[in-house]
Amino acid sequence: MSYHQAGQRMLLAFCWLAPALYGADVPLAQQAKNAMERGAFDEALGIAKRMLAANPRDVNALNIEGLALTGRGDLQQAADRFEAALRIDPGFQPARKNLAIDQLTLKQPEAAEKNLTILLKQTPRDPVIRMYLGELAFRRKEYAAATDTADLAINCRALSPRASSPTAVRKTA
Repeated sequence: MSYHQAGQRMLLAFCWLAPALYGADVPLAQQAKNAMERGAFDEALGIAKRMLAANPRDVNALNIEGLALTGRGDLQQAADRFEAALRIDPGFQPARKNLAIDQLTLKQPEAAEKNLTILLKQTPRDPVIRMYLGELAFRRKEYAAATDTADLAINCRALSPRASSPTAVRKTA
């Protein structure tokens, strides 16, 4: 399964904490989530645009827009939206994680690794980040590092039953 296909299945697997944390319009964010769960990415994109019309600096809306574009297969445009969110708030983890995943799909492993490494410093126990970093190490034939990273990811997941599944990687907010 490609990153893009996996991303479409996984992009809605995380909870929606950021709307409350970042002041986004929760009802519109929920409408966008519901639309993406139905595969109605154009509808979700329209909702994100309405959110951005109300607040152009809404990082959650930019992230939702990026996710909807990813769902449509417009990965470069999606990456642009995630980057826009990060220009406003460099610490906004959902956009950075989604950007890194799209960068992997776009065959930009160096850029993805840079973003994953930043995320790892912020959330060192995140098993999803560790799994992707392990995969990148494996691609470089750094098998010991890949194994260590994968083992840490599995251990992090075992220590936290609420941790996301390694297959549930998309961060909506």
